[in-house]
Amino acid sequence: MDIPAKYGSYKTAWRRLRRWQGEGVWDRIFRALASMREPSRVCVDSSTVEAKKGEK
Repeated sequence: MDIPAKYGSYKTAWRRLRRWQGEGVWDRIFRALASMREPSRVCVDSSTVEAKKGEK
């Protein structure tokens, strides 16, 4: 509920998060990051990813 208004409804963000979890998106991301040569230097910052309303 603390998501900034510029990112849309927190309910939409929550549904998208749950859908991505169910589709294995996060597992694929973390496996890809873990396979990097220097995983100690990996950072994930989703605040830079903007999804427009209505996009999947």
